[in-house]
Amino acid sequence: GGTIEAIVKLVEKLGGEAKLADLYDYLSEHPKSKKNEHYKERIRATIYEHKDQYIPTGNGSYRLTYKVA
Repeated sequence: GGTIEAIVKLVEKLGGEAKLADLYDYLSEHPKSKKNEHYKERIRATIYEHKDQYIPTGNGSYRLTYKVA
């Protein structure tokens, strides 16, 4: 649902690449995060489940597989 879209939009806003720590910070205020104390695990799982969209770049960073305009 909304978690995937929220992560993709956020990574796009950050220029197409983001660190997990930054995603945690930005998404901690998301309504779904407030309801789920394990939201950090959920963010990681969402990225791992959509490997076709994210490329690990090292040091906990991920880049989208497409260029952000």
